[in-house]
This record gives sequence, C-alpha cells and structure tokens, in this order.
Amino acid sequence: MERDIFTFIPNRASGMDDLFISLLNANKPIYSYIIDSGFTDIGNKKAYKEAYKRYLERLGKI
Repeated sequence: MERDIFTFIPNRASGMDDLFISLLNANKPIYSYIIDSGFTDIGNKKAYKEAYKRYLERLGKI
C-alpha cells in the first residue's frame, strides 16, 4: 500500500467501497491478492466479537 492511499480515505466513518469508488474516480489502479487461507470481515461489532472468540479458541490449541 502506498502512502497516498490515505488522501482517498474520507474523514468520516466509511467502508472499503468508499475507498474503491474514490480510487476509481481518480483513475488510480486497484490491485488484488488471492489468498487460500480465508478472510474474516470484522466490519461490525458482532462480526468482530465472533472473530475474536474464534481466535481465542484457536489460541488455546497452540
């Protein structure tokens, strides 16, 4: 991630979609990376709590 990405993040609560729209409007490239290990969106309190619980369960198995 380049530093200038922060100039495209609004100074308010926003989501990744807002960032992508800003980048597209500015004709900036958007790159992606494929992962095989999964992804957990923690964009709200409920999802965060569930992910945290799963993390603690896995941590206990280490």
